[in-house]
Amino acid sequence: MHDAGAPTVRAPTDRGEAVRVGVAGDWHGNTGVALAAVRTFAEQGVDLVLHLGDFGLLWPGNSGQKYHRKVERVCAEHSVRLLVTPGNHEHWTRTDRLPLEARDGFGEIGWVTDHVAVLPRAHRFKIGDRSFVSLGGAVSVDREWRTADIDWWAQEAIEPEHVHATVAGGPVDVFLAHDSPAAPYWTPAVAQICTTNPQDWPADAVVDAAVGRTLMRQAFEAIAPSLFLHGHYHVRDSADVVLRSGGGCRIESLAADGEPGNVAILDLDTLRVEDLQVR
Repeated sequence: MHDAGAPTVRAPTDRGEAVRVGVAGDWHGNTGVALAAVRTFAEQGVDLVLHLGDFGLLWPGNSGQKYHRKVERVCAEHSVRLLVTPGNHEHWTRTDRLPLEARDGFGEIGWVTDHVAVLPRAHRFKIGDRSFVSLGGAVSVDREWRTADIDWWAQEAIEPEHVHATVAGGPVDVFLAHDSPAAPYWTPAVAQICTTNPQDWPADAVVDAAVGRTLMRQAFEAIAPSLFLHGHYHVRDSADVVLRSGGGCRIESLAADGEPGNVAILDLDTLRVEDLQVR
């Protein structure tokens, strides 16, 4: 599934000036968290959620199928659409094979169910007057304990061609990703994790993960967004960084399923991100 040549498209909205959308960090196929989050977004009048990866896309087995059925059911019940920027813990082979379909104003993306879709790498779209680009993927530092093509897929890693495709369309307002850019464009909590390796992950995986962040930094510098949203590190943190151009960018790292700071609301007028307590 690849969308490098797709034009920027505009998603319809009828909310007037104060458009708000949901954003969410890693859910890891956690059905209870996903259902509660969708219901909470709906209670806030949000009908579009931008998920930042490790959603649990197309995971093999009955549990994966049940997860998708239940998430689709609650999204349909509340008229919520969910657009996923893939993480590392997704079934990348199945995700890449999804046919691309243009509907609902988001351009050609991979619809997993009627209300849940995957954003291809380098995909661009607009909501109102705000422009977005998505670059999913990251390196699994726990891959040593996983089995290739069973619960780990090499396609998770960001490659130089993904960066080239992502930057080809020029700057955007909001950059959606699973991974963080490398230093100096990361939050303090993410910097602590990446520089100290507190869980003692294998050295080769740590090196590969650093390469992925460097590639993300290249895309970040070229795109020069006003807001960069990511998950992956399971921490809620923020940072204001200065771009090479002299402009500024707010970086927001979202927490993982069941933790405070896993879901938030993005105000598209101000680009402010406000955490949302799931009930």
